[in-house]
Amino acid sequence: MNFTQWELRPGNNGSHVTTNLTFVLLGERMHKCTCLVGSVKGTFHHEPMPGTQAKLSVGLFRRPIDRVVSAYHYDLHAHGVAQAAHAAMKAKVVSMTNRSDKLLTFARFVPATHVQTKMVLGMKPSASVQITRSQTSLACQRVEQMLFVGLVECFDESIALFHARFPGSMYPEKTTVYRQRVVDAADEHGRSDAQLLREGGYSDPRDDAVYIAAAHRFHTALAVQGIEVQSQTCNATRSEAAQYSNATCQ
Repeated sequence: MNFTQWELRPGNNGSHVTTNLTFVLLGERMHKCTCLVGSVKGTFHHEPMPGTQAKLSVGLFRRPIDRVVSAYHYDLHAHGVAQAAHAAMKAKVVSMTNRSDKLLTFARFVPATHVQTKMVLGMKPSASVQITRSQTSLACQRVEQMLFVGLVECFDESIALFHARFPGSMYPEKTTVYRQRVVDAADEHGRSDAQLLREGGYSDPRDDAVYIAAAHRFHTALAVQGIEVQSQTCNATRSEAAQYSNATCQ
């Protein structure tokens, strides 16, 4: 996940957002997802959102359990964690023979927990902290303040919503080249691993709350713009959006 800082400019048909497209092109050449460009400094992922910049931030949120499965398959990924700590966790996982134990050990590795919540709060994703209820509430508030919120599971719908919110010419380069890889946890192997985590009692209530807040805001915005949900993966996120209430982030 990533947060990009945008400059808001008035236009004839409403407000437009601009950023440095040099890095979009660079991302294309580096096989990075152009929907997750990063800051105009040239980074492409894991950029925390400065708390003072929520109203100028754009972000895509991902169902937490799917993010964990994806990170597990990506070499037990925990961006920015100390090398020794990561090596020790990896050795422990590799030594196990039961797949459920492997998944749960990684999922409960503190630097791999609450990742989206930490990033919304301006922390590094691998920060070794336990997020409190008050911090979760603040993270949900920032989700509400953001310039734009999309969902990885609703990639096409997020693009449609973005262009409805900020009308302008379409970026001329390929827009769907990474589409098939963006929800890798939705394949058969990913679904079975997610099920193993659920059966093992795994949950991340902090990230779940923030994701529910993001899903609620996203689907509300779709309804306002009259955009229909087209994909099964996006339709499935409606259940998360429906769970939202004032108590969700407490």
